[in-house]
Amino acid sequence: MSRIKTIIAFFAISLSSSALAQWEIEVHTGIAEVSSREPAIEGVQIMEWDTRDQASGIELRYQMANDWYLLLGYEDLGEGESRLLVESEQVFLAEDIAPTLVEGYTLGVGYTLWQMNRWNLVFRGGIYVWEAHTRSSLTNGDSIDDKSGTDLFYGVNINYYISEKFSTAVGYQGYTPETGHTDQFKVGITYHF
Repeated sequence: MSRIKTIIAFFAISLSSSALAQWEIEVHTGIAEVSSREPAIEGVQIMEWDTRDQASGIELRYQMANDWYLLLGYEDLGEGESRLLVESEQVFLAEDIAPTLVEGYTLGVGYTLWQMNRWNLVFRGGIYVWEAHTRSSLTNGDSIDDKSGTDLFYGVNINYYISEKFSTAVGYQGYTPETGHTDQFKVGITYHF
């Protein structure tokens, strides 16, 4: 019974107006690009090679101190695409050579490096738990490859506070999954509770 009272008290404190003042939520969109070069394979002609797509995400942050916050987010970096014309008997699967963008969850911290008036500059970093799905269409059917992993991410945001409750952000975030280093350039809006 005391455990239930403790849980109820925790949620009551968490939802109080002073505790909510430490939370913020950001939604953002932008462009992601994976560093993947067109392969030079004998007997294979590249018809299409697209390493860039629209990215989007959402992030919940908890302000631990004036300069530090914890973050938990979801990032969808889009989809890469390639079309290959194979002129030989060789069989290539897309997961072996295609540009692959990933999606997943971020868990990390942010630190305010600089602040002046309504502007601030924040460094961010943490882990990225991701997954990727690649489909290869062959004459004898489709092959689907699923990959997943946990890797690092890092980035920087420049924020401008429109008001006490809203701010805008322009940022860069880098990801290091095994599918290839990915750069994300983004713009977003944040609501401060």
